[in-house]
Amino acid sequence: MSNNRMRLCLISIPLFAIPIALPSAVAQSGPTRPESVVVFAPHPDDEVIGCAGIIQQALAHGARVKVVAITSGDGFPDAAAGVTHKAVDQVGPEDFFALSRLRQNESRNALEILGGKADDLIILGYPDGELGNLYESTDDKVIRQQFTKKRNLRAQPEGLPHRRARQTCCLPA
Repeated sequence: MSNNRMRLCLISIPLFAIPIALPSAVAQSGPTRPESVVVFAPHPDDEVIGCAGIIQQALAHGARVKVVAITSGDGFPDAAAGVTHKAVDQVGPEDFFALSRLRQNESRNALEILGGKADDLIILGYPDGELGNLYESTDDKVIRQQFTKKRNLRAQPEGLPHRRARQTCCLPA
């Protein structure tokens, strides 16, 4: 899969929350059990950029809302430089971790402002900037995040359910 196609898939993910979950969560007409809404976002803070209104409306109508950030949000050199007040060519792994912590804290705070709980943010921690390599890999080699050099991420076999689900939602038209 090309990097452009992967980017398009990841950018589109928050929009899936609109047609799938919102109508039933917001249109409750009686004392029924609240619905659940799960928002998938490529990075911490993307859920707020793409779905803040949906999250707020769903919570106001009693729905349970969970946000799943696929990456830690640690793969943007210019932002890491801005957060640490360094030149872009001077940032190192610790600066990208600082960016990641900031973005995750901002997401938790935003979720609380919208009426949710900070604990309802789930961060999968996949390598920001390396999802294409992870997706394309077919073995169990270590995939490293290009900026933080995190090594604990491994590609998963094609047969696992989360892999099939991701492939299904991102199939070319």
